[in-house]
Amino acid sequence: MGAALNVMKRSGPYVHPAPVDGWGKLYGWTNDEDGLRHGGDSAPTPDQDLARYMLVTCSAFVNLMTGAEAKQGR
Repeated sequence: MGAALNVMKRSGPYVHPAPVDGWGKLYGWTNDEDGLRHGGDSAPTPDQDLARYMLVTCSAFVNLMTGAEAKQGR
């Protein structure tokens, strides 16, 4: 994800640096927490509010990137 965000910074689509940095930090958070992307010694206790937030956020990110890719004719 970090490499993809760097490519986006260089070659578009243009997105203000603040959300790009935020996406990198969200990815870093999922990488650090046990059980989110990497298993730990114990499974985390799911928090439905946080899970719903991440689902909506990831969906919005995919929609944004899909739309931007279509505009660039890729």
